[in-house]
Amino acid sequence: MKILIMLSSVLFLSSCFDSGDVQAKTTFNKNCLVRHGKAGGGLVKDWKKRQADGNFPAPPVNGTVHTWHHPHPYNYYVLLITVAYNLVGKC
Repeated sequence: MKILIMLSSVLFLSSCFDSGDVQAKTTFNKNCLVRHGKAGGGLVKDWKKRQADGNFPAPPVNGTVHTWHHPHPYNYYVLLITVAYNLVGKC
């Protein structure tokens, strides 16, 4: 009986993570892909160089740049504000 309960728990918990991955991918594709590129790798080779309009291109969001060295609450705050106020592609 214990084995059945443990197996059921594992199956239940593993199914919880699958839908989150799909939802996260859908959200990324809808809101972030256009600025951060496929798999978050960025759209340009040198994201530190200003564009013709004076702005910097969006950096990669795959963990290879300094952005991820900031405290997590800061990153989440920027992400939430960007999506909540529909600033995608505007900052």
